[in-house]
Amino acid sequence: ILLFSQRDGTNTRSAYEFQAQTAQAQSDRSKFIVQSFSTRLLGGEASLGLRDIDKRFAGFDSVQAAGYTQAEVDQFRREGGLKRSSWGLSDAKFGPTSLSFGQKSVVDGKSGIVWREASLKAGRFAFDASSRSVAKGFGRFNDLGEQDRAQIAGEVGLHRESVAMRYGGASWTQKFIADDQGNGVKRLGFALNQKGLKLGWEIGRA
Repeated sequence: ILLFSQRDGTNTRSAYEFQAQTAQAQSDRSKFIVQSFSTRLLGGEASLGLRDIDKRFAGFDSVQAAGYTQAEVDQFRREGGLKRSSWGLSDAKFGPTSLSFGQKSVVDGKSGIVWREASLKAGRFAFDASSRSVAKGFGRFNDLGEQDRAQIAGEVGLHRESVAMRYGGASWTQKFIADDQGNGVKRLGFALNQKGLKLGWEIGRA
């Protein structure tokens, strides 16, 4: 959906004192863009999304008339001034192997949050990775629709990533969170569950 709202400019001038201009309001045009696209690709699904809503946009009655629920419209209103984008490919097939990856972001001006994820499955082997980066200058956490926005707000200036690999009953994990200087905490883990044998090991370091 693509909508524009506009308030016409007005000029007020005195009838006296050489027609001096006393007040002026400029035209104010704002946009509402919410678009999504998906298609079948390589046996999976490719998708693109864009949301760009001006903070001054006022035509939300037209948005609801286009078929959005009240809850969706309220969230659009809260996220005015933010720009969201996303792209991804899910469950693409390459013979016995399936691949998924994607990215989404939300930006307020030059600062924002970026999520990335990828996964691969081939027989008994599986690989999963995800990350999230929260820029220092971003501050509109209360306006986000994400359920974990309170946790995100506590990670300003931090980069978080998680990697996991599994083969049969064996698994290896790594979790890492650090600031923009690379200072942070890393946790490594290994587990084995094979024929009644269960082993587990985990270590963390700063």
